[in-house]
This record gives sequence, C-alpha cells and structure tokens, in this order.
Amino acid sequence: MLQTDFAKFVEAEAKHIILTSLISHKYYIRNLELLSKKLYHTSEITLSFAKKLAGKFLFGHYFEVLMEINQAKIKEKLSVYLEKRFGRNIPEFYRVYMNTPELLERFIAFRDSVMKGGKLSRELKEKIAYLVSILNECEACSVAHRKHLKEYGCPEKEIKALELLQFHELNERESVALKAVYEAVTSKKMSDKTMESLKRLYDKAEIIEIVSVISLYMFLNTFNNALGLKY
Repeated sequence: MLQTDFAKFVEAEAKHIILTSLISHKYYIRNLELLSKKLYHTSEITLSFAKKLAGKFLFGHYFEVLMEINQAKIKEKLSVYLEKRFGRNIPEFYRVYMNTPELLERFIAFRDSVMKGGKLSRELKEKIAYLVSILNECEACSVAHRKHLKEYGCPEKEIKALELLQFHELNERESVALKAVYEAVTSKKMSDKTMESLKRLYDKAEIIEIVSVISLYMFLNTFNNALGLKY
C-alpha cells in the first residue's frame, strides 16, 4: 500500500503544481525535478522511474501515477518472495503472471489459503492437484506436484497408482476423494453415488476444500496449457 503521507501530498499539491507548471517551461522543469525527488524519497522507487511518473503526474494523471507506484512496490515484494521460494528457477507461470502484479499477489494469497489452510492434509491436497494436472495434461503442474508429493513423503507406489488411475490402491478415504476428483474433471460433475460416499467420509468444509483444490488447478492447468508454459 502507498504511504499515507504520499497520498495526502498528491491530494494537497496536485492543482498547485499543474497551475505553476503551465506558466512557463522553466516552471515545468523546476517542478518536474522537485516532484521527481519527492516521489523518489517518499515511495522508495528508482529515481529514473520517479522522473517518468513525475512527468505524468504534472499532466494530471494522478491515479495512473498512484497505480504505477503501487504496482512497482507489489512487483518488488513478489520478486523477493519468488526468489526466496524458487531461487533462480522460477516457474514460467510466475514469470508470465508478474506482468500483472496485483493479480499475481491476489492469486498467491488465494492459492496459499486453499493449499495451506483448512482441515485436509497437505499430502491429500497434493494428490488432488497432481491428479487434476495429469487429467488436464498440464506438464508444468504435473512435474511440480509429483515433486511435491515426493517431498511430503508419499510412497512411489501411491504416486504410480495415481498415474494409472488405480485409486483402489489407496486407503478408502483418499480413494473416494480421488474418484470424485476424476469425475469432476472428466464429467464436469460428481455422480450422486460418489457424492454420498464423500458425505459419509468428509464433512461439508472438507468437501468444499476438495472442490476448491480441483478448481484452483483447473485454473492453473488452463492458464499453463493455453500459453504453452513449462515448469
């Protein structure tokens, strides 16, 4: 978020700066330099970026300037987050999505709430993510979530069972959940019989979690496949 003092500065001085800038080219250059320095010191952005924004600001594009500064800050925060998480091997999805930093920031928050919160185990969520990605033939997500399953200690035998759609090789609770995932992806709807089995083994909140993970990876798979993105 932008600092409060900068937001107040924009509101208070905008008209004055534009009026004095219109008097002469000399005043415009002077105010451009002053505003550039103000933006630079207040917003923690580069001086060259501050000068670019100051020029827009002096022509009355206040909200555009505010948005660009906000996006620059979000982008910087995301860059630090992604480098910390992936090092230099940032997946293509994130590198492409960085072109819309506000959307990416909100997506990451939603993804984390789905995958890290709730009552279901992370391993089951990873199995759901992997199965959805296999069914949608999304290479990027399939590679990532097979790797995650290994990291969470999932036996190779169970991973193979997922790949071969042999859900009976897993325990009853997981088997029912993954059959529901298969139906949701391939038929766009779970059968009444499968839904009854889900309700027997999972409560309402857990069923919503299952469907949320399915929906999250339907989005990710579609995005990656549509743009031909790799891991």
